[in-house]
This record gives sequence, structure tokens and C-alpha cells, in this order.
Amino acid sequence: VRNGAASAGRLPPPAEGVSLWPVIVRAADNQTALLGVVRTQSQMYSGGDGSAGHLTLIQIGGGAAREAGSLPLGGVINIRACFDEEDQRNRQGACSDQYWLVSRIALDETSTDAPRFTLRTEAATFPGRLSRGEDSTQKPPLQQSDLVWTRDETCSFERTYARGGDGIYAPNEALPACADYLEP
Repeated sequence: VRNGAASAGRLPPPAEGVSLWPVIVRAADNQTALLGVVRTQSQMYSGGDGSAGHLTLIQIGGGAAREAGSLPLGGVINIRACFDEEDQRNRQGACSDQYWLVSRIALDETSTDAPRFTLRTEAATFPGRLSRGEDSTQKPPLQQSDLVWTRDETCSFERTYARGGDGIYAPNEALPACADYLEP
């Protein structure tokens, strides 16, 4: 207890895949604040690896803490695509299918009520347009022109997260299904 304030508890010990978001957002009423917990899930498997992160918002105020929403942070997936010399030739040496999604979260400073957040994501695949639901070894051989990063228009988007009547932050539109990037 210090200056009349009592401890509401302690943070859990650091755990693999869990960290604090380096931002604290105070509400205009100065009675509540939002903290964030970043959860990162990683997976190693024969022929590849992946990791994906999500931000869970925690509202602190009125002597209580509660979960107030979740936002995708990003993901990186690498899948081996060459198993022999013929595969290496057919793929022009691009022996890994790569999926990349990154998010940028910004505070919407035009909001005078509860804080709002803008989430912007960019997603891309290499080489060329890929889907984890397809077997890339069954496709025709790659051409040199295929060896480029290709923007995924569906999973590159912008949403505004605002607090609803239930106190939960939700996007203004549904999020597209981007499991290729966010589920290692």
C-alpha cells in the first residue's frame, strides 16, 4: 500500500510466449486504463516453422481488471518446399514457401470518449501467391517472374476497434480469415 492505493495483485512470472505490450492507454475519465498482453505461439515441425502473435487488451479500473478485446499482431510461416534436386530446379532455388503478416496498431486520437484503435495489417507470400491449403509441389515449375513477394489483398486491411456497450473492443467490420498467417 502506498499513497492510499492497494495492490490488486502481481503480474504472473514471465513465461515463454507471453510479454507485456509496451503501451498503457488511459481513458479520458482518468479512471480506467488499458494494458496489453502479447501472446506468441510458435511451432517447429519437420520441414518448417511458424509463429503468430495476438494482443489481448486488459481494462483496469474500479478495482478490477478484465479482458477487453483481442487484436492480431502478426505471423511468419516458413514451409519447406524442396525435397530433392528436381524440386530445387522446378522452384528456381526458392525452397521455402513463406507467409508474412505484420500489424500496426495506433491510437485514434480523434476519439473523445473511450479510446479507439486503428489496426492496419500487411500480408504477403513468397514465391508469388500461395495458400497453405494447396500443395505447392503439385503446381507447375516456377518461372523467374514468380520469385517475388505478392501482397495478399484479403489479409492486408484496416479496421477501427472501439469499445462496445459490453465494454469489449471489437472491429468496425469482421476480420477476414487469415489462418495462413496467424495459425502456425
